[in-house]
Amino acid sequence: MTVSNAPGDNLVELPVAYTRIYTGADGHSYFEDVKPRGETRGTPESDLQAIFGESLSVDTAVFRHVVKEADDRKRHNAPRPQFIIVLKGECEVESSLGDTRRFGPGDILLAEDVTGQGHVTRRIGKRERLTMVVTLQTPS
Repeated sequence: MTVSNAPGDNLVELPVAYTRIYTGADGHSYFEDVKPRGETRGTPESDLQAIFGESLSVDTAVFRHVVKEADDRKRHNAPRPQFIIVLKGECEVESSLGDTRRFGPGDILLAEDVTGQGHVTRRIGKRERLTMVVTLQTPS
C-alpha cells in the first residue's frame, strides 16, 4: 500500500495498525508494522466527517472458525494475499527466520508471503480461533 506524504496533502494517521508478513528478496518471511494514513473528508450520504484510508480491492470476506490447527512443525505460505482479523482466540506466527508475533482479538495480520520459505502458526491456549479472512485482489 503506497500513500503519498507530499507537503500540503491532507493525510493523517488512522487509529489502526496491522502487521504484515511478506517474502523478502532472499526468500525468507519478514514482519513489518504498518500504520495506514488517510484523508479527512465527508460523505455524500450525511454530514459525517471521517478519516478514510486507501480503498482496497478485495475478492472475498469469510468467517473462519479454526477447529483443528495445522501442524506447527511445518512452515506454510499464505494461499493468496489476505488480511486475517482475529475475533476470538490467540495465535503466534513465526517467520522463517524465527521471529514471532502474537495475535489476539482485534489484531490484524496481512499475510503476503505467498512464496518463499513461509511461516508457522501456533494456537496459544486452548480456545479455538475465530477469524475473518479478507482476500485481496491480485493484479492480473
